[in-house]
Amino acid sequence: MAGRTYDRMAPIYERLTEAYSFGCVPRAQRMQLAHIEAGSRVLHIGIGPGSEALGAAENGARVTGIDVSTQMIDVAKRRFASVGLAADLRVCDLFAFEPDQPYDVVVANFLLDCFDDRTRPLVVERMRSFLRPGGTMLITDTGRPRGSRAGRAAWRAYHGIAYTTTWVQGITPWLPVMDLDGHLRDAGFRVDDHVLHRPWRRGPILFESVVGVKT
Repeated sequence: MAGRTYDRMAPIYERLTEAYSFGCVPRAQRMQLAHIEAGSRVLHIGIGPGSEALGAAENGARVTGIDVSTQMIDVAKRRFASVGLAADLRVCDLFAFEPDQPYDVVVANFLLDCFDDRTRPLVVERMRSFLRPGGTMLITDTGRPRGSRAGRAAWRAYHGIAYTTTWVQGITPWLPVMDLDGHLRDAGFRVDDHVLHRPWRRGPILFESVVGVKT
């Protein structure tokens, strides 16, 4: 069901997320590029339309991308083809994906929020298995409420709008609260960076990015 829903969203997904996040999502994706070196093998899980993966490829990375949505993969393929860059892009579930060798970097943006509290640690463990020792995990997601009482209330109200829609469609659990640092540490990662994203300078914290290193 999630794959079909994302198929319908594929043509407008990036414009929608950029507008809804007040630019937080594309800014977070650009920040992640600093952790991706030329020549590195990078796996994007839930690649979507592929803008951040294309940025990695333009920086010289060797990109693999998987997604459960056929239309998302088709959009990503057209995007890579339009600039003459190659990538291994597949319609595949992460639990069915079997790479032939480990990756230097795994990127999973807005993926963990699709899973409930019991399944989410299994997803992180699965992603960890795709990395070489010392490899880097990059995650951006909604995280958990932070800051003042008003800030936490703003987080719940803001994300409640989007999660109501995705929950009704069976894509996500209802308003998941995720300790991204904790998930990585529990799976055997060292957390090297944690960035909080606000829509404006003194605005509420709405998204989080974490950088984990496989130990």
